[in-house]
Amino acid sequence: MPYQIRKSESIGLDVPAVGTAVKKKRRHNRDKIWNSWLEKLMTFKRKHGHCYVHRSYDIALYYWVNNQRSFYRNKIRLTPDRIKDLKTIGFFLPRICPVQRTPPRPPNNHIWNGRLEELVVFKMKHGHFNVPRSHDARLHDWLRFQRYSYRKKFSCLTPDRIETLRNIGFNFDDEGFDTDENIVEGKPL
Repeated sequence: MPYQIRKSESIGLDVPAVGTAVKKKRRHNRDKIWNSWLEKLMTFKRKHGHCYVHRSYDIALYYWVNNQRSFYRNKIRLTPDRIKDLKTIGFFLPRICPVQRTPPRPPNNHIWNGRLEELVVFKMKHGHFNVPRSHDARLHDWLRFQRYSYRKKFSCLTPDRIETLRNIGFNFDDEGFDTDENIVEGKPL
């Protein structure tokens, strides 16, 4: 018998009761920690409208959210009360609501509009949309992503954005290279 147990019994403590009290306290502390993470997720959802935390936003919350999904998927560590709490806030539980592998991101209009303005300035200065990577890597990559999103029909490229790009003369099919249809009177569009 360990020394601590003998000593506890010698002063009249019921050892199983002490062990039970410690377990209850630990469970209570774990519940408090879990509830604080749930509160952080609820704050995130109120701010962003979804429960898909990106690791660049808050890496600790990102890992907590992914752990909850994993626990649910593997049927471990999530009590029915916790599952109910997650369902209540609209937390995505994979087997209940299957969706795309990667969740759609909410539109980032200020970034998108900023790149659009850069593209318009580039077009006015150079007369075409063929942005070399060496000239402006961010704008070059943004254009490639717009074409890719158009081909793959990603939700981040909304019909309004497609129309806006077409209104300035952008061609989604040319991959940034001058083709015959992009050249008028020997000059690129």
